[in-house]
Amino acid sequence: MNVLIIRALGFAAALLMLSACGGGSSGNVSGAPLITASPQSTTLIVGQEGLFDVAADGGTLSFSWEERLASASWIPSAATSTSGSGTSQLRIPAVTIGHNDTLYRAVATNAAGSTASAEALLNVVWGTVDTAEPKPDAFGFGTGSEGFGSADGGSPGGGDGEGAGAGGGLGKTLRSMISVMRTTDGVMLGSALTGATSGLVRIKAGPGAAPVLLTLQGGGAATYYDEGMGTMMPLPASQELHSLVTAFDQHLGVTPLTEAAYRYAINHFILDPAQVTSGAVPLGRTATAAELASLTPAQILLAQEAIRGEINRILPTRYQLASIATLPTPVDVASGPGSITYNRYGIMQAVVGGLAFTAGNFNASLAQPALVMNAQLADDLTDGIINGVSLDGQTVFGPEGAAYDLGNLPFALEAAADAQFAQFGDGTAPRPPIITTQPVSATIFQGTSHTFTVAASGTNLSYQWYEVNVGTPAPAPDTPILGATTASLAVDREGIYNVVISNTAGSVTSDNVTLSFALLKTTNPSPATRAKPTPRNP
Repeated sequence: MNVLIIRALGFAAALLMLSACGGGSSGNVSGAPLITASPQSTTLIVGQEGLFDVAADGGTLSFSWEERLASASWIPSAATSTSGSGTSQLRIPAVTIGHNDTLYRAVATNAAGSTASAEALLNVVWGTVDTAEPKPDAFGFGTGSEGFGSADGGSPGGGDGEGAGAGGGLGKTLRSMISVMRTTDGVMLGSALTGATSGLVRIKAGPGAAPVLLTLQGGGAATYYDEGMGTMMPLPASQELHSLVTAFDQHLGVTPLTEAAYRYAINHFILDPAQVTSGAVPLGRTATAAELASLTPAQILLAQEAIRGEINRILPTRYQLASIATLPTPVDVASGPGSITYNRYGIMQAVVGGLAFTAGNFNASLAQPALVMNAQLADDLTDGIINGVSLDGQTVFGPEGAAYDLGNLPFALEAAADAQFAQFGDGTAPRPPIITTQPVSATIFQGTSHTFTVAASGTNLSYQWYEVNVGTPAPAPDTPILGATTASLAVDREGIYNVVISNTAGSVTSDNVTLSFALLKTTNPSPATRAKPTPRNP
């Protein structure tokens, strides 16, 4: 039957029938291209790579890409594209905020005509905030499941990395809201609840996202670990802490210290500090988005440095802070030895946790020592000095009572930080040297020598002996003795000496010791042995 039809209709018609029945060449070669996969809409962070793909059938194809804003006409895309057999890809190496809300489509063309794909929308944001757990990295925050940051060792906040971990600095803070807002224009990067077990959110931000304001808000099921009580406590909705951040170059904490820097910036750079001091303007504790827009990154850094400098003034060498924006390693009632290590995150935990610990020890009547310490210290530091009064001259100690003793705070905080490492540390925190045996003064005969010795406990100790200069009214500085860098010193001249023993945690100076020469005594012969004169001859 088919043979008769072919003969009747002719060769050309037969080919047409065979094609309709599925025979002949593959692809829609008889008409315009058929789009088999259109590009997909996507949301990217500033700085990330943008990729759009299309696929089509239709024989020999060529592709072109077009773009437009919502109300504009299609124009050729300026981005680079590459095409293969039936496919094409459009590549934007690093998207900018100017790419936001741009539509893209591909146009496939063959000899029979052209077909446009469905359009894809590119949404570009400054950053995102979520509860995903960042991966371990080179930023030194914990190990294993406790590590957070960029998997490739790049900037933790970079859009191409794993993001920066951020959390509260009142111990581990669970199920509390952290929001992130660009200060320059009030645009929200996002918000998320801190993890129910990790106490963290993840922030992924592109170039130009900072400076930002991180706000931690209590309420609902939010809880925090209060080191002053040693237990988890509710974080009420009235509690709000802030952190101004100029860069995503570390994992970020929202702590009493960042709250102090936030209030310092408000009272010194948004308000007129002279008017605050005089009482003409009330002390500022919060600022609107419009007010924050006036802050420059340089002013934010000045506020941070003012607080860091004052806190470091009362801290020993081993607990000096590199940045007040650092995330304290999160700990809670379930944490034990090995939870924190001696790096910037562990040191911050020891200091911030030590503040709450100090408040709990100093004032046992405080129901939530960490919250009271946060409020009082943040106001105290509005003038950049821990002196018990805020910039407006008012006492910071409220009706609940003081959270710290001004005179004893440096010693109490050092002891509390030591207690944090004793409870949660992994053994890496250094301790300053302790002299166990002091050198002892000696008297020798001139022409001989004496060896002073000292004994000390501690790791990685170094020694430097000095000759002590005495005089009035102002003696010269002690003179280091060249090469005298061991636990013993051999000397052969009179003088006063001491030794300074140091490690990365601090130093200690020994007692002064004196080397003196004994006096040689001249003895007179007794009368019995005294030589008698020789009698003269007459």
